[in-house]
Parts: sequence; structure tokens; C-alpha cells
Amino acid sequence: VPIYKGEKYIEDIICRIERNSEKFDGGKIELIFINDYPDERIEPRKSELISVVAFNTEINRGIQGARIKGCELCKGRYILSLDQDDATIAVMRQYGLKEIATIRSSRSGKQYETKDTGDYHGEIISKLKPMIEKDMPLVLLGPGFEKELLADDGKQREPSLFSKVFVYHTGQSGMQGINELLKKGLGSNLLRESRMGIEMEAVEKLMSEIGKDGLATYGTDEVRNAALAGAVETLLIVDSKLRGGDYDDMIRSTETQKGNVIVVSERHDAGKELMSLGGFAALLRYRLA
Repeated sequence: VPIYKGEKYIEDIICRIERNSEKFDGGKIELIFINDYPDERIEPRKSELISVVAFNTEINRGIQGARIKGCELCKGRYILSLDQDDATIAVMRQYGLKEIATIRSSRSGKQYETKDTGDYHGEIISKLKPMIEKDMPLVLLGPGFEKELLADDGKQREPSLFSKVFVYHTGQSGMQGINELLKKGLGSNLLRESRMGIEMEAVEKLMSEIGKDGLATYGTDEVRNAALAGAVETLLIVDSKLRGGDYDDMIRSTETQKGNVIVVSERHDAGKELMSLGGFAALLRYRLA
């Protein structure tokens, strides 16, 4: 874990690793802190559950140099580098996710900045305040520990803003992490009622059925034939296709047979996946001959 003016976070990180150590089924965890701020020495406490190591650099190595030093010191077979460089804020619109802002911390870049660029959490909160309405859920996600620290800090600074905060672990950060969260179905209790959540969930189910040669079909002619035969449970159409042609027959046939029709926005990943199949697909009630 590269540390730069971050001594106050060390105890929290150790505690979180200790709480999760039992999940590693007998494997030994080695937690290595690389202090890349020469003017400050860190001395983390010892732990009975994990091995805690600290290395204080004599010169500022930059974040990549700190990672390399950590790899040199580690004894384990598997290595996970944890650091948080930036925060991406996105809002869910009717037709997909829109990235609003990316905030970089003072730890970003090839080298850490030589001066304190300000309050990282405070800047994130200031960006969120005009966006979050009363009782609106706020989702924090990412691969490291910064999301938990931000959630705790936010509840102290702005209790009303963080009153409905949900924290999820993802393997990636930024927009990739947001899309990962949606694809995995995590947070579906928050997203299921949104237009985008419904679209992504339907396309994920479609791709699963196609992958196992199950109850699904795609392509304009194939979907039209299935709809006219009354076999369509859910009809999926990319929105741009509706603007360029007449497909009322398959839509009416699906609705007459009490099927669902979902128009999928081409602006997000689910729409792009559906477009790669020709823009038309269907989940079926039964397999066609």
C-alpha cells in the first residue's frame, strides 16, 4: 500500500484487513506499507492475524516507484497493489450513465505532488452536494479502501448527503468499475427500478441464454418470426433501430401475447452488446422448431 501523508489511514486499513483475514482459508496475509513521504516516519502496530511491514523511503519515489519497492519486499505468491488516485462521479440518466467529473487526489501522477493540493474528500463532497437530492441513494465503489474512508468521512461532514450511502467492492475503478457493478447485479436493489438497470439486466439474461444455446434468438428476421409465432417473452430492441424502420408488427405481436418490450439505449454497454447482435433479440417462452 503506497502511503503519502496518509498515516491517519493506516490503522483503519489494518483493521479492515484483519476483519477479512478469515476469508483467506489459512493463507497468510502480508500487509506492506511503503511510506513515500520522507518527512514523516510511520510505525504501524503489530498484528496477531496478519504480518504488517513498513518501509520508510529516504527520497520520494513516486507512486510507481513505491509499488516496485513493495514488490521487492513482499514474500507472498499473490500480490495486490492498493492505492487510490482519483474519483469518478457519474449520474444515472434515463438513457444511461453520464460521467460528470473526475477528481484527482494529490497522490496522482508520475510523482506525488510536492505540495498539498487540498482536501480530496472535501472536493468530492463539494461536487456531490448539488447533485444529490433528498433520499437519493449514493453508491461508492472501487477496488481499495478509499470508498469506506470516504463513506465514514462523508457521514461525519454531511450526514444528510450520506444518509443513504451504499459501499460495494469492484475490481476496477472509474466508469469501468461502475459498469462492472451493474453487470454483476450488485446493487440491483437500487438499480432495478431504473430504466438502465432494467435494460442491462435483460441484456445480461439474453447473453446468458445465448451462451448456453437456451431460450433466446437474435437478428431481425429471427425475432420477427418468433414474435409472430407468439414465442417471445421479452423483446429487446436498440433505440436507434426504432428511428430507422417499421417494426410495429413484431412489437404488436409481442404485446398481444402479453410479452414485454424493452427499448435499450445504444449509449451504454448493454445497448452496444445488443447492437453487435443486429439490434434485435428476444427471450423466448419455448424453443422454436
